[in-house]
Order: sequence, then C-alpha cells, then structure tokens
Amino acid sequence: FRACQEFLRTQGRWPGEKDDLLSVDEGKLLQLLRSIQEDVGLPSDNPVPDMFIKDFVRYGGTEVPSVAAFSGGIAAHECIKLITCQYVPVDNCFIYNGGSQLTSVYKF
Repeated sequence: FRACQEFLRTQGRWPGEKDDLLSVDEGKLLQLLRSIQEDVGLPSDNPVPDMFIKDFVRYGGTEVPSVAAFSGGIAAHECIKLITCQYVPVDNCFIYNGGSQLTSVYKF
C-alpha cells in the first residue's frame, strides 16, 4: 500500500490507470516497493510475489466491490459489538485475503 501511495505521489495517478502503461507501471511499482522494503529493514531475500504487484496494477486504484463490501461488513459488525458491549471484538490485527476468501486474526 505504501508503494502505491508513493506511486500516486510521484506519478500523479494510481498504478494501472492507463492501459498502455501497465508493464511500465509494474516495474515502477516494484522499484518503489523494494525501496520501501530497504527503508523499513525488511530482508531482500523475501520479496513480495510478482502476482501481488500485477494485481495492484491490474485494478488501477479501484476497489473490488466484493472486498469493499466484506470489509465494510466486518467493520460494521465490530462497531456493533463495541456499542452494545456484547460478544468479544476482534483482538489486534484482522487480515482478509480477498483472493482465497480467508480471514486470520493475529495478536502481536
């Protein structure tokens, strides 16, 4: 996400907004991602799969409706839990993988 934000800041558009620049955008986004990985101290031998880069570029800054709807539903569900003081809210970090339709909760 940081790489996409940096792409927007430097290029003035989201990666993938122009169909004729998809492969160019993939390369630029990958360069930004590697730079951010170095800045935060992530090891270079554990790269983000190319599939993720292609997916970000393919969607061109748009939201996938099913992922947006699912995320909104989870957020609303958690708000209701907090407001009514019923049930246990998600503790710490909730991850949703829209590609495989799996969720995970991590506690750090």
